[in-house]
Amino acid sequence: MIQELIEYGLSNKEAEVYLALLKLGSATANRVTELVNMPRSTVYETLDKLRLIGLLSTVIIGSKTNFIASKPQKLIELLDEKKNSLKKVLPSLNQMQSQMGEKPFTEIFQGNLAVYKIFDEIINNATKEILIIGNMDNAIEKIDYRTDKFRNLRKDKGIKVRQILEKSGTSLQEKIDKYTEVKYLIDLKNSKEAIFIANNSVYHVLLESEISAIKIKSKEHTNTMKILFESLWRIATL
Repeated sequence: MIQELIEYGLSNKEAEVYLALLKLGSATANRVTELVNMPRSTVYETLDKLRLIGLLSTVIIGSKTNFIASKPQKLIELLDEKKNSLKKVLPSLNQMQSQMGEKPFTEIFQGNLAVYKIFDEIINNATKEILIIGNMDNAIEKIDYRTDKFRNLRKDKGIKVRQILEKSGTSLQEKIDKYTEVKYLIDLKNSKEAIFIANNSVYHVLLESEISAIKIKSKEHTNTMKILFESLWRIATL
C-alpha cells in the first residue's frame, strides 16, 4: 500500500505515518513514533504536512494532542479537487504553450517516483510504436514490477514496440506477439541505460545506483535517434 500512496503523491514518510494512524485510529505523536522507524522530530514534521494537505485532524484529549487519520475516501476527494483546479487553468496554460510554439526542451528526472511517472507518460502519449534499446536484466532490477505494468498497459492500448535487448536468459523470455518484436545485441550486455523513443520525444533512463532520466522533446533529435535505432535493428540478431 505504501507504493500506491507514493504514486498518489505522498512521500514515503507521509505514507508510513498515514497508514500507522489508520491502524491506531487516534494517537499522540509519541505513539505514532513507536510504530514507525523515524525520529520523533521527523514524525512531528510529517504529521504537520499531512494536516496541511487535509489527511488528518487533531483533537485534544486531556492535555495531549491526538491525531486522527482522515478516511481513505478523502484521498479521492483531494485528488478530485486538484483536477478541478487544474481544469480551470488548463485553457490558459494551453494558450501560453501555443504562443511559445513547438520548441525543443529537456527535462531531468531523479529518483524512482519521478522516473516511474515517465513510463505512464510514454504510454499515454504514444500512438503507434515505441522503440526501445536497453538491457532487460538491469531494467527489471531497477524498475521492478513497472516493466510488467508498462507491457500490459501498452498491449491494452494496442501500441506496438520494437526492442533491441542484450542477449540473456531474461531477455530471451520476452514474449513475441503481434504487438512485440525483439532483436538482440550482445554489446548491450553491460549497458546501464534504457532508451525509449516515442512520438517526438526520447527518454534516456539511467539505471544506476540512483535511477534518473533525461527527456528530450525534439523532432530533430527524435528523428536522429530513429535513424540510429534502424541501423542497429538491421545488424541485431533474432
